[in-house]
Amino acid sequence: MIFLSLLYFFVFLVLALAVKAYPVKRRHQNLFFSVVVPFRNEKRYLGPLLDALQKQSHRDREFIFVNDHSDDGGEELLTGKELTLLHLYDEYGKLAALAKGSRVANGEYLVFCDADCSPKWNWLETLNKRVHDDALLFAGFVEIEGSSFFTLDMFMLIGIAAGLDFFRIPSSCAGGNLVVRRDVYETFLDELDGENSLTEDTLLLHTLYKKGWGDSFFFFDPDTVIKTRGYASAKEFIRQRIRWLKGGYRLDLRLFVFLSFIFVSHLLFLLHPLYLIVAAAGQYIFLRTLLKRFRRIKLLYLFPFYFFFHIIYTILSGILFLFLSGEVEWKGRKY
Repeated sequence: MIFLSLLYFFVFLVLALAVKAYPVKRRHQNLFFSVVVPFRNEKRYLGPLLDALQKQSHRDREFIFVNDHSDDGGEELLTGKELTLLHLYDEYGKLAALAKGSRVANGEYLVFCDADCSPKWNWLETLNKRVHDDALLFAGFVEIEGSSFFTLDMFMLIGIAAGLDFFRIPSSCAGGNLVVRRDVYETFLDELDGENSLTEDTLLLHTLYKKGWGDSFFFFDPDTVIKTRGYASAKEFIRQRIRWLKGGYRLDLRLFVFLSFIFVSHLLFLLHPLYLIVAAAGQYIFLRTLLKRFRRIKLLYLFPFYFFFHIIYTILSGILFLFLSGEVEWKGRKY
């Protein structure tokens, strides 16, 4: 048990060093971005999102909204605005919506944004400075609105993904804040040949590596962070984590091994609480290093409570994932 706890500490220490060393690149350029927003029954978010997009300081852009069979009248808010509004008819799902939006896009780079997100006024301007030729896919961080366990957990998950990416190990990324070269995405769609996915963002990342097309890159700039709404309930939170597990665990053996290591470690640590101290030290060092880079260090006051929350929910999600096989519900559909 002591070996497992020390290994756990070492893993998070290495990830902390990777996050600290992750580079920030700057370019002087003027890219044209095609911002693609899929939406399904998200009327209450479309107005604020459109307002935030229209206030973007970077003017070389277009906005493409794709309606995935909404029945709440949200598309009416977009009619007559300076944007392209598309509708899905025979297809369904987020991946189909992104595909349809990308096919009418004019930009060299596609920017994917979820309908419940809220970008800062200089979001696109900062992306324009950070996109470079050394990668084909660029992943930004997503922050849950407010200061809560959920906020800290989202930083934790994307931070781990960025740390693994430093060692060229693909794991996951946030589809609500993603930049990809349009020609690469078109090739990706051709590879799928109509296939659907619960985690289209993670599938894109892993396909990029498996096909040897090029590298990914994570943005470590506070102005590239995009905010998203909080969870309506703990049930919604757990469902999302199970969906991510079901959609991503098969994509790479290394990811499966890492997730299994975390699950087994948390389960055993809970049975032997003394070893939780070593595990907590590893997580604390990692989160402190990560949050410092994003000027969110004040969130660390939540850590003593968050740590136990993280241990318990990962165990619960893992158990439900193992024993509740079958369909996953997402936005009113079952997959």
